[in-house]
Amino acid sequence: MTATARAEKGRQRQRKRRHLAPATPERAAYGPLSVLAVMLIMGTLLATVAVQTVLVEAKVEADQLEREIRLEEARRAELALEVAALESPGHILQEARSRLGMVPPIERRYLAPVVPGDPENPIDGPGDDPFVEAGGDDR
Repeated sequence: MTATARAEKGRQRQRKRRHLAPATPERAAYGPLSVLAVMLIMGTLLATVAVQTVLVEAKVEADQLEREIRLEEARRAELALEVAALESPGHILQEARSRLGMVPPIERRYLAPVVPGDPENPIDGPGDDPFVEAGGDDR
């Protein structure tokens, strides 16, 4: 290697070293401020991600609850129809006949109303003592 080549190589090293030289006091003042700014930006981004995660989880839970509400409302409608069918007079008569062995009466008899003191339909009194057996002694 020649002296010129060595000198040229030395100059290149100095240029590289100047580029890697420690910061001047003016540049050094921006170092902590820039680190703080980067940390603040990263913290803001991290907080945004955390808030978005919480919101997505809440939305998923709300969707699940809405699905359950729709299912329960459908079940309630089915049960309301079943109750209406079971409370219908036709169903009650059928159950009374089949399970309880009941039968409807053959004819209906109506009793005439009795009004005390009515001259057209007088009411006979019960007699002397209605609680004594006929022909028996009351002792």
